[in-house]
Parts: sequence; C-alpha cells; structure tokens
Amino acid sequence: MNTQQLSCFLLVADRLNFTKAAEELFLSVPTVTHHIKTLEAELKTTLFLRNSKMVQLTEAGASFYEDAKEILDKIRLSEQKLAHIANASTFFLKIGCTSNAELEYLKEPLAKLHQIYPNMLPKIYVHDYFSLKKLFENHQIDLMLSTKGMVKNMPGSVFKQTRIAKNYAIFPADSPLRDKTELHLEDIKQQRLIILHPKLIPFQYSDRMRDQMAERAFSHQDILCDNDQVGLLLAECGFGIVVFPEFCIGTLPATLKMLPFEQNVFSISYGVTHHKKIRHDCIRDFLEIFQ
Repeated sequence: MNTQQLSCFLLVADRLNFTKAAEELFLSVPTVTHHIKTLEAELKTTLFLRNSKMVQLTEAGASFYEDAKEILDKIRLSEQKLAHIANASTFFLKIGCTSNAELEYLKEPLAKLHQIYPNMLPKIYVHDYFSLKKLFENHQIDLMLSTKGMVKNMPGSVFKQTRIAKNYAIFPADSPLRDKTELHLEDIKQQRLIILHPKLIPFQYSDRMRDQMAERAFSHQDILCDNDQVGLLLAECGFGIVVFPEFCIGTLPATLKMLPFEQNVFSISYGVTHHKKIRHDCIRDFLEIFQ
C-alpha cells in the first residue's frame, strides 16, 4: 500500500469517475485503474463496483474510505514534521515535571524563550519521578522540575534551587480548621489525609511528617493519589485533607481553602535540575528566567 494508491482510491471514491480522477491526478486512466486493482489485491477485497455506466463504492470500500483518509493524513503530517525537524535551526527543549500544577511555572519562561528562540519547540513530559529520572539519565529530557531530594544521587545532574517550598493543607472552606492562620501536626492528627504517592515526589515531607504518617498507617485510611488534580477533587468532595507541596497546588476553587503548616516544618528545597553539560544557550536562558 502506498500514497499513490490511496490518493487514487480517495479521488475515485469522491468523484465516482475514473476519468475525472485521472485528470485531476495528471495520470492516465489505465494508471489509476492499475493502482486501484493493486490496492484491492493487497486488501483482498473489492472496493468499487464498476461498469460502463457507473462506479459505486462497495460496502468494504465505504468502510475503508475514512481509514484511507486518516492514513494519508498521517503520512503527510509525518513528512511535514520530518521536514521541519530536518531544518537545522529547529530544536526541541524537553522539560519534565511530576505535577500538572507545575505547568503554570513554565508559562513565563516558555513565552519569553519563544520570543528569543522562535525555532525552539517545547516538549513537556508529566510523569512520575522514576519515569522522569530514566528520561533524564538517558538525556531524553533537558530539564526537570524537582526537589533537591529527588535528584540527590543522580549522577551528571545539577540542581538549581529557586525557592523553599512549603507544604499546605487543603480542605473544604466550611471546615472547622478554616479560622486558623497556620496548622500544627496535632490539628490533623485525627483527620484522613490525601497525599501524593511517593513515586511522584520522593522525600516530599520532612522526617517528622513521615514518622507521623508511619504511626497513623494502621489506624487511618489515608489516600495516596497518582495525580494532584484527583487529590483536590477528593478534598472538595469531603474525603479528607490534602497535604501537598505548594508546587503541586494550582488555582483552587472557592469551595476549598489552604493553610501552611507551622513555620519551618515540611519545607522543601525546590527548583530545576539540568545536565552538567548544557547543550544549548536556550537552556541557560531558561534557568535564568525560571530563577
């Protein structure tokens, strides 16, 4: 099966006339007929019913019509992409993160970089930590939004801190906790917690917090989430209190409220990780802007 066969089939199907299709394709009628016959032979089915007076799609032909269009469109799109990539001035900036909320942090850097490097094409990966780590180590991503703990033992990496991130509790706006200005561990001792699965952000909580979670494990039905948006949904529906790092918290609905924990508890060093050898000035500029 090739593009010439598919082009002939689609145009004959649209015109229901071999002669008109041949004229529009700048081919002879026997050539168009040959392409249709070889296509039918490959598919082992008849695509057209034809005689001297009419041409009509068979049921199989009608079924194949949309597939043929999709195949031809994908081939053409792939050709365009390859031609674009082949242009030496075009390059990809590949960035990984573990939270949908972190995409908000990328808006300003990407918008500014687009002005400086109009031929830069961003590729964003939102995956769990272990998937991102593998991509990073294989040099399949250039940058990784991360905590310092996530990349502590990752060879060939450089961590650049951009903030000390706090952990917040998120709960329904009508919760008894709503009048507090900050939370202590005792405030959530009897509450079901909704937390991110460690595969997303290992070492996201302090030793103190992890110790308390270990003590609670047998007496509470805490919920582990594979997605930050799912956690916020569950909190909004009253299933428990979300405890998330601030970089995993996007815009909250009016039905939810968030509070920080007591000062200097659960603070995390957060920033961006890059390879020691920077392959493009665009990456340096990203680091500068993201700072």
